[in-house]
Amino acid sequence: MIRLHALASFGILSVTCSSLKMSPNLACVLLLVYLFASGGSTPEASAEGNAPETSVEGSKPQAKAKGSIPEVNVEKNIPEVIAEESSPEVSVEESTCELTVEECTPDVNVKGSRHEVSTERTPEENARNKYKVNTEESTPEVSVEGSGCEGSTECTPEENSGKTISDANTKKRNPEVTVEENTLEVSVDESIPEVNTEKSTPEVSVEESPPEVSIVEGKLRGTTLRTHKGKIIYAFLGIPYASAPTDQLRFKPPQPVKAWDGVRNAKKEGQHCPQLTYPERNYEGSEDCLYLNVYTTRMPNISNLETALQDVVVLFHAGGFSHGSGDIAMYGPDYLLDHDVVMVTCNYRLGALGFLATGDEFASGNYGLKDQVDVLRWVRRNIHNFSGNPNSVTLFGAGAGAASVHYHMLSRLSRKLFHRAISQSGTALSPWAHVRATTARERAFKLGDLLGCKKKQLENTEQLIKCIRKKPAKELVEASTKILDYMTRFTHPFVPVEDEVVPKQMKPLLHDRPINIMKKPLLPALWEIPWLTGITSHEGLPQSLEVMLYHDLKEGLDREPAKTVLKFLGLDVQPEKAQQVGQKIWNFYLQNDSLSYGTNLVKLAEMTSDFNYYYGLQKSVNTLTAASDTPIFVYHFSYHRRDPRFSLGVPHGDDTLYMFPDIIAGTKLVIDKEHFHITECLLRIVTNFAQNGDPTPQESPDLNNIMWPVIEPDKFRYVDINDKLTIKKHFFPDRMTFWDSIYEMIAETPNLVKDEL
Repeated sequence: MIRLHALASFGILSVTCSSLKMSPNLACVLLLVYLFASGGSTPEASAEGNAPETSVEGSKPQAKAKGSIPEVNVEKNIPEVIAEESSPEVSVEESTCELTVEECTPDVNVKGSRHEVSTERTPEENARNKYKVNTEESTPEVSVEGSGCEGSTECTPEENSGKTISDANTKKRNPEVTVEENTLEVSVDESIPEVNTEKSTPEVSVEESPPEVSIVEGKLRGTTLRTHKGKIIYAFLGIPYASAPTDQLRFKPPQPVKAWDGVRNAKKEGQHCPQLTYPERNYEGSEDCLYLNVYTTRMPNISNLETALQDVVVLFHAGGFSHGSGDIAMYGPDYLLDHDVVMVTCNYRLGALGFLATGDEFASGNYGLKDQVDVLRWVRRNIHNFSGNPNSVTLFGAGAGAASVHYHMLSRLSRKLFHRAISQSGTALSPWAHVRATTARERAFKLGDLLGCKKKQLENTEQLIKCIRKKPAKELVEASTKILDYMTRFTHPFVPVEDEVVPKQMKPLLHDRPINIMKKPLLPALWEIPWLTGITSHEGLPQSLEVMLYHDLKEGLDREPAKTVLKFLGLDVQPEKAQQVGQKIWNFYLQNDSLSYGTNLVKLAEMTSDFNYYYGLQKSVNTLTAASDTPIFVYHFSYHRRDPRFSLGVPHGDDTLYMFPDIIAGTKLVIDKEHFHITECLLRIVTNFAQNGDPTPQESPDLNNIMWPVIEPDKFRYVDINDKLTIKKHFFPDRMTFWDSIYEMIAETPNLVKDEL
């Protein structure tokens, strides 16, 4: 029995030849495909516009700066956090990663506050500092009050009253939780240790007593783990952040969780939200799934230590809005927490249970995104109890998580709950990440029909939702797979709806379509959230490899490419324009050739990369840059961990894989010394950004002494991440211009207007 493995949406594309009734010869072909696909990376598929710009290294354009990061309003019943006027002296030597995998060198000396760096900067560089949190030794007192809107997405930050936590302004502030007079001594190993490849999750320490913490909702007892470098991690798992969305709460915004008496066990993760596992397609999960996990290396009530608050990274998992979880088995903290941050992961509702919409008040949709809003509200209420700074919160996501992060940048419900944003391989304009209300309504009625709702119940949305609400979650999830007839497993029927309709007493996640919000922000403060976003060199490779798996798909692309390519991409076009549009796309990438393994398959990967990832990123970045002062940093990840002689490219998820080696279910990436420098550099980029709003706040040898360019209206400069970091200009201009022309052609399509992307 032969199993084909290929990276796909943070899973393994597994096909059992016997189950597909393949011949032995075809099985051998598939094995060959696997060997080639896992071998490495080809030279860049397109060299256009990607030449290094050597003249810009070491310099940085002025970041546009107006105003400050929006303040965070804090709700009631939060214990007061006292910030002393001066911080205890702490000396920390941070480990930095040499790209040549040599001994790391310390470059930051921290006294009084954690990231005070003495360096002269140009006026242009100083402009970038407005997005950093204060490092001055004198810090304001943090008073925590609120309005009683805790835990419900029906209230917006604007409705909260009371004092606010002073937010990130011009320099880094680190208010400290006063516990005892002793100070926490931090020790960081300067050398790169051996990587333990035997375990798939951080090691559980049996020597440490279980940590306990009090939060607004009650007391928690957690467990201890170890980081990659041996630090103790205090882990609190399976913390409920909202009530179980069951029965009448199905297809409703999340509701507040009830407080509990006594000490709640937080040593075990919550259940997954209902889904079909990827790639096995087995049902799992429970609707009682709204739980989060917190990981920290500092606890204010452990060992009588006084600790400074750390920057917080909140991670939203990938999975196409249809599968995945925030489990430690996929998003372990063992690498990230070696870099002095607090990490939060979570589950959110998926598929129809998270995103079914009828285009009216009976099912508004976007429940999964509203779950994420409640996670952010929980963080604001409670994270200081885990030594996390509620004034320094960075959202991080990949795939569907990346698109989620972008949605929160655009949402009135979310924008005051975080301060920086990181999106890997996805935006709100990615075609797989959104749907119009009319299309969502059609899919809701089709689901009701598949579930056996009576004819009378299919006559109006109120009766439809009453019917679907009574169906078992398993039936609902399995029926969802029959909604679309697209020819790949990379398009999902229930995703965020752009034009959400909600009851009058509620607030929608988005007040307009994403493209319109980006063009006309209502408040300048909306955009003062630094954004780091990027893609891999061959994002669409997993989808293109499906051509080798499904005979009907390959035959269709060879026999009727113009018709089949539209289904392959999942692109809706008016019938009278379908042939013209499909043929134009096929000719641009394949020059009307038939498919074969190798060059043409890579060209197919270029097509799926551009359609699903690159164009949405470019459109989002350019639109935001033209209309606002958002500091945006873009990367292109092209590091080859495989043999480049046999590689097809760097697929979707490879950048995330170096920071979270367990994200591919059932396996673990072995990060040996040959590749560990990439892990360290990616972690340095992410944590620099989480702490400063800038991936390169100063020149440093571990990041090639570059100053990462901010995107400007007429200058799309980005950083290519390979063995070395290189600043490049122009972002595949010919390919992006081509997709401009495609959307011009289909501007009259009912469900995809000109500015859809």
